[in-house]
Amino acid sequence: MFQDLAFALRSLRRDAGASVLAILLLATGAGAAAAVFGIVDAYLLRPLPYPQSDRIVSVRVTAPEGHQAPRSSDLAAVELGASGVVAVATSWDLDVFTLIGGDAPERAPGAWVDPAYFRVLGVTPAIGRPLEESDLRSGGANVAVISHGLWQHRFGGDPNILGVSFQAWVSDRPEEAESFTVVGVMGADFWPFVRYSEILTPLRAQQFPYLARLAPGVDVAAASEALTTLVRAHLGETGDQTTRVELQPLQERYTAPIRPLLMVLLAAAVLVLLIASGNVALLLFVRAGRRERELAVRAALGAGRERLVRQLVFEGLAVAATAALLGLAVAEAILGTLGALIADQVGRATPGGVGALRLDAGGALLLLLVCTTVGLGLGLVSSLVVRRPELSLTLRAGPGTTDTRERQRTRQLLVASEVALSLGLLVAAGLATRSALHLGTLELGFETDRILTTSIGLREQSYPQDEDRERFASQLLERLSAAPGVEAAALATMPPFAALTPQRIEIVGESGVQEATGIGIRNISSSYLATLRIPVLAGRALDDRDRQGTEPVAMVSADLARRLWPQSSPLGQRLRLGGSAMEMAMAGDGESQWREVVGVTGSVRETLVGEDLGEVYVPLDQSPSRWLTVITKSTSTDPYSTLGAVQSVIRDLDRGVPLVEPGPLSRHVEHDTLSSRFLAGVLSAFSVFAVILGLVGLWGVVAHAAIQRRRETAIRLALGAEPRGVVGLFLRQAAVTLGGGTALGLVVALVLARALRGQLHGIGIGDAATWIGLPALLLLCALVASWLPARRASRRDPMTELRRD
Repeated sequence: MFQDLAFALRSLRRDAGASVLAILLLATGAGAAAAVFGIVDAYLLRPLPYPQSDRIVSVRVTAPEGHQAPRSSDLAAVELGASGVVAVATSWDLDVFTLIGGDAPERAPGAWVDPAYFRVLGVTPAIGRPLEESDLRSGGANVAVISHGLWQHRFGGDPNILGVSFQAWVSDRPEEAESFTVVGVMGADFWPFVRYSEILTPLRAQQFPYLARLAPGVDVAAASEALTTLVRAHLGETGDQTTRVELQPLQERYTAPIRPLLMVLLAAAVLVLLIASGNVALLLFVRAGRRERELAVRAALGAGRERLVRQLVFEGLAVAATAALLGLAVAEAILGTLGALIADQVGRATPGGVGALRLDAGGALLLLLVCTTVGLGLGLVSSLVVRRPELSLTLRAGPGTTDTRERQRTRQLLVASEVALSLGLLVAAGLATRSALHLGTLELGFETDRILTTSIGLREQSYPQDEDRERFASQLLERLSAAPGVEAAALATMPPFAALTPQRIEIVGESGVQEATGIGIRNISSSYLATLRIPVLAGRALDDRDRQGTEPVAMVSADLARRLWPQSSPLGQRLRLGGSAMEMAMAGDGESQWREVVGVTGSVRETLVGEDLGEVYVPLDQSPSRWLTVITKSTSTDPYSTLGAVQSVIRDLDRGVPLVEPGPLSRHVEHDTLSSRFLAGVLSAFSVFAVILGLVGLWGVVAHAAIQRRRETAIRLALGAEPRGVVGLFLRQAAVTLGGGTALGLVVALVLARALRGQLHGIGIGDAATWIGLPALLLLCALVASWLPARRASRRDPMTELRRD
């Protein structure tokens, strides 16, 4: 066996060019597949970085369709622990903390949590202590557990951080104290499944839990039924079609939005690996065919078929083992280089952090097993040439003898499989690319060129009244409009192309007051529409007359107008904003006044991949808000050129107001298409690689056939055959291979297209341009790849070939 292994290595070294090519092809395919598996493993297979994370579930209360689910405050008194199926449960209120007192204000996403938060996740601070029940006492000091990152960059990694106090004002609970004392620091390895974890402070208001850890031995279904019974009893409900408590494993909830995308990528990677394996198998099969005489001599000298097969199998294993080691390096390079980019593209932070995006021991072992299996397959395919009757004939036959039909069929089958898989990938990539291109051509309804946006928040204690907020907004807008380099400026409660919270409004219809849901509400300054070039289609725009104390007015978008008043003009209609207390606070219209519709704007998109909400525009001067988006249009082509003016004006007005995530408006649009462009890019790269492999394989088969049949070709030409007839002979043989591969490829493409259905936008899986154009292009390229070696064979001098024999 060791002799056979040594001989296999020497044999590969003798034919170094073919061996290196085979190793590189297989290593590239295996490396790409391993990298994608590493991504899938990090998100879907590996447990979340919490102790017994499979016991952690999210809790959601739902109601039958057409019914309103009970509010959290209605269920605050429900003790989930009383059910016996929950070990511990926790609730929180996500918030944004603005730290003040340093060189500049800084915003940190955090949360008000109850002490059970740490027990549910099974984590403890690396320094100090977690929050405790004693911290919930009314009137007690506000304490906080901070993240490792905040400790490092805000407090300089102070080893004496415990007991240090800091000042911060918050978004959702402005009535709370603004001084917090640090009692704990989370470790650098703590990974929060939501980014609101920079500051964790006690939640003193009782709420229904959002997260729970199940008791030992209790499954999700049983726990859901037990909690449903508990909640229904609390609400006094009877019957089946009532409130339900739905539990979902935390990992499943976190990865649900990206699971289809990752599954498509994994399928594509597996296909690329199969295509690469098929190409290498074809290469080794042809190589074994070239060694027929050598194998025949060995057989004549007494080597048994098993010995010859073992040598060829060892050659396949040597190629696969080398490719596996190189593939591991390729996978690590891909994950290490693109780790942060991958997490951004898929739209979810990697569980455990970017460092967890790696190929662990299990993934490496799987790659080695796959490559070992591939190596065995390569050797067995090569061993098809080892048949004793054929080997004895080889010694008596001269060079250039025509291949047996069985070998021809084997090569044709390998190439047809490559063509099929390549075509499937090509169609899938075409559909994904067409979807991404479609998103790029959609009309937004507003202008993005030269626009810079940044968000700011006003401290409740500094601006307690609407008049104070209106004064700040007026001064800010006036100074920005006069700043050098600023062509136009506007304010709004939310930036364009931001996901608005669906709210409800009331309108006066023919049958009285009616409710409409799923409405987007945006408070805007009078310059908002002009700055973004949103047209006014009917009525008038909001202007300086729409101020505090004047008649409340509003504008509606054209799509919302058609939805609410399909048979009449929206102008003069009346509406009233509604919704939860938080929604009303964000809208800045707590009085919920009736408003007259004075204008209709053009419809704008709030998303490219989801359903748009119709919008109601409310004058910012009539409904001042503490939360503002500053919008500036630059006089130059660079939107960032206005950032300095924005910073200077806000610093002059209030040094305690932080700027949050300033950047071009176009980034919001680009972010909405990240996953689509990522999918299209990866599938396109895979498909191009696969198509090249398939075409090279087809070219190699025709070229090998031309070499094997050179004596037959020379005789045909010597007897008067036309060169084009010889070319046609090889092309007909290639056409049979292409026909079978194309038919199977269309089936593969249909399977992949169905898997892509949820990832496509604006086109269906039956897009005619993709299904007709790409197969036709592949067939054309395949015919050219077949024609080149056939044409070369037809131009050889027949007498030279015959004299050679």
